[in-house]
Amino acid sequence: DCRLLILDEAQDILLGSEREQQRALEGLKLLMNKLGLPILAFGTEKAGTGFNGDPHLAARFKEYVLPTWGKNHALASFLTTYERLLPLKNASNLASEENLTLLAKLGSGLLGKIVERIQNAALAAIVDGSERITKEHLIKASSRPETCLLSRGAEAK
Repeated sequence: DCRLLILDEAQDILLGSEREQQRALEGLKLLMNKLGLPILAFGTEKAGTGFNGDPHLAARFKEYVLPTWGKNHALASFLTTYERLLPLKNASNLASEENLTLLAKLGSGLLGKIVERIQNAALAAIVDGSERITKEHLIKASSRPETCLLSRGAEAK
């Protein structure tokens, strides 16, 4: 009863040998032809290259480029929702004008980078006991805090 196949990281088809790439593309065509299964593929800019190598697939897939996340209502709404899921005791107000601007810039408009920075900042807020993400946490959150700091923070309490 599958009505749609969603293929994520479609650019990974290009990682295989030429024969492996051909087999993967033939498999996709089989699913589309024999089963009539529509396919929605996601990936980086390179993802389309794999499909363009096969004229039948190139004709079936239309490429859309999604915009990067910017300082706008959509990102603010996402941040408000995401903040509710964080295991912090205090509000961080991630969607404030200042944090919104900072996260859009530091994340280069890429949601994965924005989320990773928020997660790292949340860990730092837990470690330092503030239980609230600050601008300073976000600026310093380019990498995860050391796990040894987590255990030290727990011992201090």
